[in-house]
Amino acid sequence: AGPISVSLLAGAFMFGASMQIADGCGSGTLYKAGMGYTLNIGILPLFALGSFLGSVHLPFWLSLGSMSPILLLDHFDASISLALTASFLMLLLLMVRLYVGPRKTWIKANWVYGGIGLAIFATINLILAGQAWGVVYGFGLWAAKIATASSLFDPSQHGFWGAVQHQERLRESVLLDVTSMTNIGILA
Repeated sequence: AGPISVSLLAGAFMFGASMQIADGCGSGTLYKAGMGYTLNIGILPLFALGSFLGSVHLPFWLSLGSMSPILLLDHFDASISLALTASFLMLLLLMVRLYVGPRKTWIKANWVYGGIGLAIFATINLILAGQAWGVVYGFGLWAAKIATASSLFDPSQHGFWGAVQHQERLRESVLLDVTSMTNIGILA
Protein backbone atom coordinates (compact mmCIF):
# COMPACT_ATOMS: atom_id res chain seq x y z
CA ALA A 1 0.00 0.00 0.00
CA GLY A 2 1.36 3.36 -0.99
CA PRO A 3 0.58 6.56 0.86
CA ILE A 4 -1.19 9.57 -0.60
CA SER A 5 1.57 12.15 -0.62
CA VAL A 6 2.66 15.50 -2.00
CA SER A 7 5.04 13.61 -4.30
CA LEU A 8 2.15 11.47 -5.57
CA LEU A 9 0.01 14.52 -6.35
CA ALA A 10 2.88 16.42 -8.01
CA GLY A 11 3.89 13.32 -9.97
CA ALA A 12 0.32 12.65 -11.07
CA PHE A 13 -0.01 16.23 -12.31
CA MET A 14 3.30 16.02 -14.22
CA PHE A 15 2.36 12.64 -15.63
CA GLY A 16 -1.03 13.90 -16.82
CA ALA A 17 0.40 17.07 -18.35
CA SER A 18 3.16 15.11 -20.06
CA MET A 19 0.65 12.59 -21.41
CA GLN A 20 -1.19 15.46 -23.08
CA ILE A 21 2.01 16.69 -24.74
CA ALA A 22 3.18 13.21 -25.75
CA ASP A 23 -0.31 12.06 -26.77
CA GLY A 24 0.02 8.97 -24.57
CA CYS A 25 1.60 7.36 -21.53
CA GLY A 26 4.99 5.62 -21.42
CA SER A 27 3.84 2.44 -23.13
CA GLY A 28 1.89 4.48 -25.69
CA THR A 29 4.99 6.56 -26.38
CA LEU A 30 7.03 3.37 -26.89
CA TYR A 31 4.36 1.92 -29.16
CA LYS A 32 4.12 5.06 -31.30
CA ALA A 33 7.91 5.51 -31.41
CA GLY A 34 8.16 1.92 -32.63
CA MET A 35 5.70 2.80 -35.39
CA GLY A 36 7.95 5.69 -36.43
CA TYR A 37 6.00 8.70 -35.10
CA THR A 38 8.55 11.54 -35.01
CA LEU A 39 6.99 13.22 -31.95
CA ASN A 40 7.23 10.05 -29.90
CA ILE A 41 10.76 9.22 -31.08
CA GLY A 42 11.78 12.67 -29.85
CA ILE A 43 9.93 12.24 -26.57
CA LEU A 44 11.67 8.97 -25.60
CA PRO A 45 14.98 10.57 -24.54
CA LEU A 46 13.10 13.29 -22.65
CA PHE A 47 11.00 10.64 -20.91
CA ALA A 48 14.20 8.83 -19.91
CA LEU A 49 15.77 12.06 -18.64
CA GLY A 50 12.65 12.97 -16.65
CA SER A 51 12.43 9.52 -15.10
CA PHE A 52 16.10 9.62 -14.16
CA LEU A 53 15.89 13.13 -12.67
CA GLY A 54 12.81 12.11 -10.68
CA SER A 55 14.68 9.13 -9.24
CA VAL A 56 17.69 11.27 -8.31
CA HIS A 57 15.43 13.77 -6.51
CA LEU A 58 13.22 11.09 -4.91
CA PRO A 59 14.37 11.74 -1.32
CA PHE A 60 13.39 15.41 -1.66
CA TRP A 61 9.94 14.55 -2.99
CA LEU A 62 9.35 11.94 -0.29
CA SER A 63 10.35 14.46 2.40
CA LEU A 64 7.42 16.72 1.47
CA GLY A 65 5.06 14.58 3.53
CA SER A 66 2.34 11.99 3.15
CA MET A 67 -0.70 10.45 4.78
CA SER A 68 -0.59 6.95 6.19
CA PRO A 69 -1.42 4.30 3.58
CA ILE A 70 -5.00 3.07 3.57
CA LEU A 71 -5.39 -0.63 2.91
CA LEU A 72 -8.79 -2.30 3.14
CA LEU A 73 -7.10 -5.55 4.16
CA ASP A 74 -6.01 -3.82 7.38
CA HIS A 75 -9.69 -3.46 8.33
CA PHE A 76 -11.53 -6.30 6.55
CA ASP A 77 -10.83 -9.80 5.33
CA ALA A 78 -10.03 -10.43 1.66
CA SER A 79 -13.59 -11.24 0.54
CA ILE A 80 -15.08 -8.09 2.07
CA SER A 81 -12.19 -5.99 0.73
CA LEU A 82 -12.79 -7.40 -2.75
CA ALA A 83 -16.55 -6.82 -2.48
CA LEU A 84 -16.02 -3.20 -1.37
CA THR A 85 -13.59 -2.57 -4.21
CA ALA A 86 -15.96 -4.14 -6.75
CA SER A 87 -18.88 -2.09 -5.35
CA PHE A 88 -16.88 1.14 -5.63
CA LEU A 89 -15.95 0.31 -9.22
CA MET A 90 -19.56 -0.50 -10.09
CA LEU A 91 -20.67 2.81 -8.56
CA LEU A 92 -18.04 4.60 -10.61
CA LEU A 93 -19.23 2.78 -13.74
CA LEU A 94 -22.83 3.80 -12.99
CA MET A 95 -21.78 7.43 -12.53
CA VAL A 96 -20.02 7.39 -15.91
CA ARG A 97 -23.11 5.88 -17.53
CA LEU A 98 -25.32 8.58 -16.03
CA TYR A 99 -22.88 11.27 -17.17
CA VAL A 100 -22.87 9.99 -20.77
CA GLY A 101 -26.65 9.91 -20.88
CA PRO A 102 -29.23 7.43 -22.10
CA ARG A 103 -29.12 5.89 -25.57
CA LYS A 104 -25.55 7.00 -26.21
CA THR A 105 -22.65 4.67 -26.90
CA TRP A 106 -20.38 4.69 -23.90
CA ILE A 107 -18.52 1.41 -24.09
CA LYS A 108 -17.33 0.04 -27.41
CA ALA A 109 -16.79 -3.68 -27.88
CA ASN A 110 -13.20 -3.24 -29.05
CA TRP A 111 -12.43 -1.37 -25.78
CA VAL A 112 -13.69 -4.37 -23.82
CA TYR A 113 -11.66 -6.79 -25.94
CA GLY A 114 -8.59 -4.55 -25.62
CA GLY A 115 -9.03 -4.34 -21.86
CA ILE A 116 -9.35 -8.10 -21.54
CA GLY A 117 -6.30 -8.57 -23.76
CA LEU A 118 -4.25 -6.14 -21.67
CA ALA A 119 -5.35 -7.89 -18.47
CA ILE A 120 -4.28 -11.26 -19.87
CA PHE A 121 -0.89 -9.99 -21.06
CA ALA A 122 -0.30 -8.08 -17.80
CA THR A 123 -1.03 -11.29 -15.87
CA ILE A 124 1.35 -13.28 -18.08
CA ASN A 125 4.00 -10.59 -17.53
CA LEU A 126 3.45 -10.78 -13.76
CA ILE A 127 3.84 -14.56 -13.78
CA LEU A 128 6.90 -14.66 -16.06
CA ALA A 129 8.71 -11.54 -14.82
CA GLY A 130 7.74 -11.71 -11.17
CA GLN A 131 6.76 -8.04 -11.20
CA ALA A 132 3.91 -5.88 -12.42
CA TRP A 133 4.02 -4.42 -15.93
CA GLY A 134 5.74 -1.06 -16.00
CA VAL A 135 7.85 1.03 -18.35
CA VAL A 136 9.19 4.03 -16.41
CA TYR A 137 11.96 2.24 -14.47
CA GLY A 138 13.49 1.12 -17.75
CA PHE A 139 13.62 4.71 -19.02
CA GLY A 140 15.28 5.91 -15.83
CA LEU A 141 17.73 3.02 -15.94
CA TRP A 142 18.76 3.82 -19.51
CA ALA A 143 19.44 7.47 -18.63
CA ALA A 144 21.24 6.47 -15.41
CA LYS A 145 23.48 4.08 -17.39
CA ILE A 146 24.35 6.85 -19.87
CA ALA A 147 25.01 9.37 -17.06
CA THR A 148 27.15 6.84 -15.18
CA ALA A 149 29.09 5.75 -18.26
CA SER A 150 29.86 9.37 -19.14
CA SER A 151 31.07 10.01 -15.55
CA LEU A 152 28.38 12.67 -15.05
CA PHE A 153 26.71 10.73 -12.24
CA ASP A 154 27.87 8.75 -9.23
CA PRO A 155 25.01 6.43 -8.25
CA SER A 156 26.53 5.64 -4.86
CA GLN A 157 25.90 9.26 -3.83
CA HIS A 158 22.14 9.07 -4.40
CA GLY A 159 19.48 7.36 -2.32
CA PHE A 160 17.61 5.64 -5.12
CA TRP A 161 20.48 4.52 -7.37
CA GLY A 162 22.70 3.88 -4.36
CA ALA A 163 20.48 0.96 -3.29
CA VAL A 164 22.05 -2.45 -3.90
CA GLN A 165 19.40 -3.70 -6.36
CA HIS A 166 19.64 -0.54 -8.49
CA GLN A 167 23.45 -0.53 -8.53
CA GLU A 168 23.26 -4.13 -9.69
CA ARG A 169 21.00 -3.08 -12.58
CA LEU A 170 23.46 -0.33 -13.49
CA ARG A 171 26.29 -2.89 -13.74
CA GLU A 172 24.28 -5.41 -15.78
CA SER A 173 23.22 -5.25 -19.40
CA VAL A 174 19.80 -3.71 -20.06
CA LEU A 175 18.98 -7.06 -21.65
CA LEU A 176 18.91 -8.55 -18.13
CA ASP A 177 16.42 -5.97 -16.85
CA VAL A 178 12.80 -7.13 -17.13
CA THR A 179 11.38 -3.62 -17.57
CA SER A 180 13.92 -2.76 -20.28
CA MET A 181 13.08 -5.96 -22.13
CA THR A 182 9.38 -5.14 -21.93
CA ASN A 183 10.11 -1.65 -23.28
CA ILE A 184 12.18 -3.06 -26.14
CA GLY A 185 9.35 -5.49 -26.90
CA ILE A 186 6.79 -2.66 -27.06
CA LEU A 187 9.12 -0.66 -29.35
CA ALA A 188 9.46 -3.68 -31.64
